[in-house]
Amino acid sequence: AYIDGMHAADMAATIKHFPGHGSVLEDTHFDDAVDPRPLDELRAVDLVPFAAGIEAGADAVMMAHVKYPAVDP
Repeated sequence: AYIDGMHAADMAATIKHFPGHGSVLEDTHFDDAVDPRPLDELRAVDLVPFAAGIEAGADAVMMAHVKYPAVDP
């Protein structure tokens, strides 16, 4: 609905903060944030809305300032 609404208003739709920002407590404007979860868990939870947003035609994806050492050391 968000992407459809943005496009209906002739605006680009950006989804953020990939691949997820809700599982860390740190404010990444001031601290380093590390999410230790494995990729399978991210795929099952955090990546679901991003897949849907991309499928719906999102124009851009904004990255999170979070480290994922279990995905890429």
